[in-house]
Amino acid sequence: MTWHRYRWLAAIAPLLGFVLGVVAWAITVLGSNRQFREGLDLFEAVGAAFPFGVTGAVVAGAALAGGWSLVAARDRGLMRTAGARSGQAAGGAVLGVLVLALALGVVFSGGGFFVWYGLFVASIPVTIVTAITAGWLVHLAERRHLRTPSPPVEHVAASPWTEF
Repeated sequence: MTWHRYRWLAAIAPLLGFVLGVVAWAITVLGSNRQFREGLDLFEAVGAAFPFGVTGAVVAGAALAGGWSLVAARDRGLMRTAGARSGQAAGGAVLGVLVLALALGVVFSGGGFFVWYGLFVASIPVTIVTAITAGWLVHLAERRHLRTPSPPVEHVAASPWTEF
């Protein structure tokens, strides 16, 4: 049931993460000095934006895994309200991104405590954006589910075992 309702999120979340990563790169570049902006041509700009987009897609994958697992663990039968599921997905997305940040912090901890701590602190704005986006996407999925009626179930012919 969970897969049927949220399957389109598996396709759109990494793409949206890629786009948000490129937007983060554009904000960084547009906020930087003018000489750097004027020195970029189209191919250099695409080459510089691509790693940000890939990072955004990886973060979106971690958020998708965290949000999906928390909704599946806390609401197995999908009996809670749509708002509760949106909140659970946002919380799970935050946990997924924090687990990713902690895992990367452990991997890069050879540089000392400040590398790990800096990576963890830098992930806080990312978790805020991820929570808002995950809650919004699950809200859209819930609205889509309520809008499209389920097809009627075709019952098989009556068998002699069920009719007396």
